[in-house]
Amino acid sequence: MMRKFIVSAVLLMVGLPLMHLLFSAWYGSSILLPQQSPNSKVAIVLGASVKSDGSLSGVLRDRADTAFELYQSGKVERILISGDNRSHDYNEVVPVKHYLIGRGIPPQYIYLDYAGFDTYSSMYRARDVFLVTDALIVTQKFHLPRALFLANSLKIRASGVVADRNHYPRLWYFYLREIPALIKAVYEVVTGAKPRHLGDTVDVFGEPQPFGLKDITEKS
Repeated sequence: MMRKFIVSAVLLMVGLPLMHLLFSAWYGSSILLPQQSPNSKVAIVLGASVKSDGSLSGVLRDRADTAFELYQSGKVERILISGDNRSHDYNEVVPVKHYLIGRGIPPQYIYLDYAGFDTYSSMYRARDVFLVTDALIVTQKFHLPRALFLANSLKIRASGVVADRNHYPRLWYFYLREIPALIKAVYEVVTGAKPRHLGDTVDVFGEPQPFGLKDITEKS
């Protein structure tokens, strides 16, 4: 019994990291620096933690700065910020919006997804709520293989844009966390899981949204 347990544990320890390496290799050609990325209508900025005072963490700020670079260089026309706002006390999307507006992006070109509780929900809602068919996905390199796998599995044509602009002290932890997250992603795709929330559609490829349209740019 103990021998079987040890063998199983060893297989998991070897197999799960190998799975992540295989995904990284498979999607490697679609993971690009901002200046290498193709043009697309929209950049999807995936959520990350905010600080206790509501300001952007280093990881999230780098994603926002990368999205700004894509917009400024004409690579994208719209920005969809997707993140966690499951309570009034925690919001990953509005601080990014304010940051980008502060850098000069007009608010009518910024769309907010408050129910991007995980990467699968962000991709699913990008497709079904915001009608995204192709996009540039903005996040760090450790996250991009999983994000691209989910986007492609949901029939979104996507390239990944590397948002690593600084050193992250907990980078080892982010890579380690990707292993169970990738298993969860495969499970969600295979089972056809539904996000917790969907809602009315908002076409990010249509006319720019009117300034101050409350149900899109600010949550009541």
